Amino acid sequence: MTLRFRTKVFLASLSVAGTALLFATIILALDRRDNERRAIEQRLIDEALLIAELLGQTGQASVLVSDGRLDDEADRLAQVLQARVTLVAADGTVVGDSTADGAALQALENHLSRPEVQAALAQRLGVVERYSTTVEDEMLYAAVTASHPRVAFVRVSLPLTTVSGQLGRVAGGALAAFALAAPVAVGLSWLVSVLLSRRLQGIAVVAQRYISGDLTARSYDYGPDELGAVARVLDAAIGSLRERLDELSRDRARMEAILTG
Repeated sequence: MTLRFRTKVFLASLSVAGTALLFATIILALDRRDNERRAIEQRLIDEALLIAELLGQTGQASVLVSDGRLDDEADRLAQVLQARVTLVAADGTVVGDSTADGAALQALENHLSRPEVQAALAQRLGVVERYSTTVEDEMLYAAVTASHPRVAFVRVSLPLTTVSGQLGRVAGGALAAFALAAPVAVGLSWLVSVLLSRRLQGIAVVAQRYISGDLTARSYDYGPDELGAVARVLDAAIGSLRERLDELSRDRARMEAILTG
């Protein structure tokens, strides 16, 4: 099946527009994912700093001293923040964790060697993505130092499944934007094909007139681009041919007049 020129132009325009739109969507999605990931990390850092500041206040420091009170506070903060909260002593002992209570809390491994705690010990801040042996899940951690008689480090974390879910919503938004923009791309591609096809049809009508022997000059706006330039060259060639034919006709008429005279 032979495709019409308009259809070919439409498909070509649609391919270009669709490819450009797809790449733009991918770039936008990746950029937004990076921004969202940084925002999640910053949120964990800010929450850890806020808890550390809260624990460092004089009133809180004097009240929240026992491990039981600290563990209750970790549970309360975790509910507010919708994240895992861990309070670690200077020797690495976990004195409060929102995922463990009582005997389970006492059975937790020493956290001093945890990468995020080591980073906080060296730089006052540590952000690490790793597998948690406590909750048996991939986690994103943010740990900071604290000024408290019992708590030396505050750590806030989120499962990467939660992080991935938030990043997935970003990708879903980008796909929705692509779906909304796709009909516009189709419409613009069709409009371009129609306009270009009309111009070519106009040039074809003029060419057909020349083929049929009508070489009379008629004004037609071909446009300033390359397609118009080709049409104007064709018009100029036909104009020169018409002048040559007129000259030959005049010469022939003179010859006939001489012969009959």
